[in-house]
Amino acid sequence: MKTLKKSITALFLFVAVAMTVFVFNTQANAQYTRVRSNNNLSKAQVERILRRVEERTDRFVALFNDSLDNSRLNNSNRENNLNRRARDLESATDELRREFDRSDRWIENQDEVRRTLNIASDINVAMRNRRLGGATERTWNLLKTELNALARAFNLPAVGNSYTSSGNGGNFRNNLNKAQVDRLITNLETRVDRFVVQFDNSLDNSRLNNTNREANLNRRARDLEVATDELRREFNRRDRWIENKDEVRRCLNIASDFDVAMRNRRLGAATENNWRAVRSELNALAKVYGLPAIGGAYN
Repeated sequence: MKTLKKSITALFLFVAVAMTVFVFNTQANAQYTRVRSNNNLSKAQVERILRRVEERTDRFVALFNDSLDNSRLNNSNRENNLNRRARDLESATDELRREFDRSDRWIENQDEVRRTLNIASDINVAMRNRRLGGATERTWNLLKTELNALARAFNLPAVGNSYTSSGNGGNFRNNLNKAQVDRLITNLETRVDRFVVQFDNSLDNSRLNNTNREANLNRRARDLEVATDELRREFNRRDRWIENKDEVRRCLNIASDFDVAMRNRRLGAATENNWRAVRSELNALAKVYGLPAIGGAYN
């Protein structure tokens, strides 16, 4: 009788443990499926998201241009820079479409999606800081929703957090004075000027010479120069250096595109060394402003 009771007790314990393991595994598998579900999308499903991004982008760029014409930024350098950034977004989505149609596996387009998100993050700053009318703001919110759906599909950060990061950034060093931050920006300007010249020469001597990709990369290099120039202007204009966080973020967004280009191509030791110097200065600024650094050693 005692033996029978022990057997029944052992059986109940076995069943209880088995059920616990089953429930745990089911929950874990469900969670894993939720995390990885976007990787199960078909190319047709991703194509539909991309088509909506294209449609929303075309609509937004037209409204954005009109809104700037009717704002106090009209006929200013800032208006020109913002309109050019909007055209960059159109170009980036066009390039994403071309590469998407050319690739057999949609996940291969992660770099093109990342570039689109980086540009959108710059525009997001402008939309957050200014009132450009209800129609423009609604269209931007719709576009951002589609872009964030694309980001989830490619396992990338959403708009506003888009540039490549190897971590959460350093501790925010708010004990620096303006003169110390000024020296960092001066170093960055010097490094960027040197890199852009060397980068252009390297592209001329590469298989990208006289291609659309070369033109896009050279334009991005000019964007980096413009962004550092704007950072300098805004830094000199403001009393508190921490107010330039958005300008620093824009420099980091643009620089992440170069990190991809430098990782994927061999453009000569001089260009690579100059890029490492630029990235080192940018990462120093990122740490000061409490922003994530550009990727590790070419990620």
